[in-house]
Amino acid sequence: MAGTATDPFLESIADCSFCLDLNRAYLRRQYRRFGLLDPQELEYGFTLAKMAENASRTDCNGCRLLLRAAQRIKDEHGMDFRHAALEYLDGAGSGTLDGLCLRLSMLYPSHATQDEWDRARARPDLYRITIVSRPSRDDRDRAIEDRISSPLYEVFRAQTAVPRNSALCNNPPADKQQRLPTRLLDLGPDLSLPTADPRLHITTVNDTASGETEYICLSHCWGVPGRHQPPLETTQETFEAFQQAIPWAQIPLTFRDAIIFTRRLGIRYLWIDSLCIIQHDGDDWQREVGRMASVYENATLTLAAASSSNSHEGLFRLFSPAEMPLSSAADDGGNGNEHWPSEIRLRRYPDPGFFDFRQDGSYSRTRGNSSSGVSPLLQRAWVFQERILSRRVLYFTPMELVLECRQSSGSESGLRWIDSANNNNNNNNNNNAIPALLWRSLVEDFTRLKLTRASDTLPAMAGLAKYLLPDGVAESDIGSAYFAGLWRESFLGDMLWEVVSGSDNGPAKTNASVPSWSWARTDAPKSFMTETTKTYLCDVVSVSCDSAGGESALLRVDGGRAVISGFLLPAKETPGGIEIDQVPHVSTAMSKDYNWSEPDQDAGDIKADMGDAIFVLPVGVFAQQDSRGYGQIPALVLKEVLSPGIIPALKGESDGLRTFRRIGTTTASVFGLKDHHQAILEGNDTLAAALRSDVEFGESMFAKEQQLYQAPPSRRSRMLQHRDAAFLHYSQNGGAEKFGNFNDFHGVPHLETVKAELRIEEARLAEWKRCEEAGAKHGRERDVVCII
Repeated sequence: MAGTATDPFLESIADCSFCLDLNRAYLRRQYRRFGLLDPQELEYGFTLAKMAENASRTDCNGCRLLLRAAQRIKDEHGMDFRHAALEYLDGAGSGTLDGLCLRLSMLYPSHATQDEWDRARARPDLYRITIVSRPSRDDRDRAIEDRISSPLYEVFRAQTAVPRNSALCNNPPADKQQRLPTRLLDLGPDLSLPTADPRLHITTVNDTASGETEYICLSHCWGVPGRHQPPLETTQETFEAFQQAIPWAQIPLTFRDAIIFTRRLGIRYLWIDSLCIIQHDGDDWQREVGRMASVYENATLTLAAASSSNSHEGLFRLFSPAEMPLSSAADDGGNGNEHWPSEIRLRRYPDPGFFDFRQDGSYSRTRGNSSSGVSPLLQRAWVFQERILSRRVLYFTPMELVLECRQSSGSESGLRWIDSANNNNNNNNNNNAIPALLWRSLVEDFTRLKLTRASDTLPAMAGLAKYLLPDGVAESDIGSAYFAGLWRESFLGDMLWEVVSGSDNGPAKTNASVPSWSWARTDAPKSFMTETTKTYLCDVVSVSCDSAGGESALLRVDGGRAVISGFLLPAKETPGGIEIDQVPHVSTAMSKDYNWSEPDQDAGDIKADMGDAIFVLPVGVFAQQDSRGYGQIPALVLKEVLSPGIIPALKGESDGLRTFRRIGTTTASVFGLKDHHQAILEGNDTLAAALRSDVEFGESMFAKEQQLYQAPPSRRSRMLQHRDAAFLHYSQNGGAEKFGNFNDFHGVPHLETVKAELRIEEARLAEWKRCEEAGAKHGRERDVVCII
């Protein structure tokens, strides 16, 4: 542990080779562990006992402080930990930790008693991992051990947090109407009575969210139906009575805590969804869900019951002491400690993963306390828009209160649990146009969360969609700009989504009323093909969805159709992927929207067996190149709808067109179009540019005396790319039958082949340009298809 060849740091720099003087520069450069399992008998494999021995011998204040911290941790957990790991973390951004951190551990059965092992198994905040170990000095037969580890702790100097004033959060957008929710809980004029019965208050059209009608929202989990008791609800039967009073005895604990907390803040009104929306009333639900954006945006604060899985578990949690002092006069026999002032303290690190749930299992657990678990609230998709739309959110976590606003975040301890940069970006929309990449990023984050019903996918994003509505589009005309989760002005790119594999949320649930081209059709996690699109190869002729009109277009659709003008290429599935029009040796990987061999036919999904006729619709050309140096073409995989019984009523421009359902996506190489379908590139010079680059590189690397390519080591990577492309040229132009061995082809024959293909492509581009200028027809006319 004396450093490396590239960073020859030596412990001799520090006065104490055990704790390295607790110097952040030393500890940041060299990860220090005390008591690693394997080298624990070696010179630098320290146990807590060896550290205590060193502290006694050298009177090292750093070791004494760490021993004091270790004893606090032992006392908290009732465990006689033996080993320690010490490091200075220097992370930055969301999901990383900063500061001097300490973790203790012990082995079972070498160190821990049976009672300690049994208690550790019952404690979710103690990690247990089975490891293969080396024989120890005392046990030569030792092979399998269980390591019990404490959570991660920080040794820190207490500081007084300085509050910052956020203009973005204090000043709601001036161009938005600050309308109050339809209903609020009135906590009464006398806020000093914490448990007085609230009542349901009906607001008026002219009420605004300011002054005496300031209000707070509660964000909470409803619980799993059948597993948890449902929250208290306002229904048609209780509506009149609740306007008089809601009996305190009937109010669940989370709601009670929120009421008391709101009263303590001196605010009279509180919004809780289950009480302020009439439940089991479809008309009221649709009307109020459409107003979610303004409800959360106009609230002074949103309280997030982040640690509770239902409305009966309460807001507050405290699984461990928030902070423990490490230096005081009492600890030093009444004489104080001149080396370590009294503000040195110990606290448990939070788990960054608490705020970063992903149902595909990709949430952060790096260097955190995974035992804290992921927030039950933040796993829920409905909460996603609540968090983004709120000006401020106060999270009740297992350890402390965490405040997030549109510009920053903070906590009681000063630890940075979350990064609000993305939240700030989400709220900087200028409303002149929908920022396509922002919307797709929101969809990706949203679809990784959990929904009970697939039919809630669109409603749970309705508030965000309404918030991002471009200027000039009236709320009553939303259906002309927004189609089942896709926007008119970015429709082609919005169609390029893929299903992310690896979800731990069970089989995807399908909403059959949503068209196949929408990501909202299933609740499976989605990602978008995020590469920069250089040009599009198709156009949107028309898009429509059937809905009741107005804001209902955000919530429910009953089918939809997209009429696209592009180039439909016949294809089939092979064991190697998608083969487009029998182009030899070119198969592309695909992403299936569902299991083609076992479709949900009740939802309208179509079966597609290996070898069945399917089609590829190229959407655009990416600016990024593939491994051979050629552009990439993102494409939809379609299956034609042949059964009239499952085709919805077609209207207008979709009449009489061939009709398809989307079943997946693929990314083809421009190289695969050569000699077959390069006409679909129209005036795009992507293929010509790639061929030209191949020619220029080949000529620069050509060894005339050997008639072969020769690349220096500095250009070996480019040569491998060039060779990969050459092999496909070889395969597609006759292969061994025409050229013999590939190595014989990888020289003059290849260079001449590429030059010939370049001349053909340049001639095609010139002809296309001539036809375009003359207003004449091009070589191949586009297909016009309807996708439902």
